[in-house]
Amino acid sequence: MNPQDTIICFGMTLFNKCKYLPESVDSILAQNHSNFGLIAIDNASTDNTENIMNNYMDKDSRIHYSKNPSNIGLIQNWRKAFTTALNLYPKMQYFAWASDHDIWHKDWLSKHLDALNSNLNAALAYPITEPIDEDGDTLSVKLPSYQNAHMSKYDRMVSVSTQMKGVGNMIYGLFRTQSILKAGVHPYCIMPDRSMLLEIALNGSFIQIEEPLWSRRYFNTNESKENLSTEYEVFLDRQRSTYFNGKAPIHSYFPTAWHAIRLTLRTLFNPKCNLQNSILGFITGLLLLKRRRRELQKELTAFFKIIISKIKI
Repeated sequence: MNPQDTIICFGMTLFNKCKYLPESVDSILAQNHSNFGLIAIDNASTDNTENIMNNYMDKDSRIHYSKNPSNIGLIQNWRKAFTTALNLYPKMQYFAWASDHDIWHKDWLSKHLDALNSNLNAALAYPITEPIDEDGDTLSVKLPSYQNAHMSKYDRMVSVSTQMKGVGNMIYGLFRTQSILKAGVHPYCIMPDRSMLLEIALNGSFIQIEEPLWSRRYFNTNESKENLSTEYEVFLDRQRSTYFNGKAPIHSYFPTAWHAIRLTLRTLFNPKCNLQNSILGFITGLLLLKRRRRELQKELTAFFKIIISKIKI
């Protein structure tokens, strides 16, 4: 394939999931729409991931694999997947992040392209997610659903700040490349998917395809949890330990406030941002703080407990 002519790319991030990796890669390569690139960035896996990917790369010219010499953290690896894709495919118009353990239906790409091409105002399309366990069996859990197509920009921004759910699934949809570039690629914070989607909404709508075209694999799940995660504080601790390379930044202890602050800084105080987006960014930040005030209270309480414990020591 000619990189100069490629306009679609998957960016797959890899880390020690060699057991599930072949099934994931095979499902992407089997797409009915076959004209795309697959960038695979290995975050210093210690299992058989490298051998598996080298074998795939020898067989399929669409694959470009590289391995980090050391673990750079999840956020930086996600960023690297996008920037590597853009450097290799300078005409890239569509991009999708991919994991090393999930499964894509063979119609995933064609139906997502159809959805975006039929709605030029859309920045993102994503499908209904089928949750599966480690063995590939379907979990009896109803995952959140969200879309904001056919809304005015004002209504859309109110909606993303007060109603948006399921961002961890939405982030694996198909994006227009320009929407990612305008919002900043995977910001360096806790819940970067939510932060990025809040800003992407300024430039386009989100469409959910009403078909289960993607199976997401959950590990050590508790089906009674709405988002298949643990308690909120434990969830934040887990993200701090995996998202950053080394010490987590101070704002990772109160992500709700940081999301609002970041959006305000990138819109209200951005000379490149027009007046409408500046005002909407500020309003969205305020509405987000109101909606997630309970989470903000938990974040601040946990943070002050950490400070007090260090003072006592």
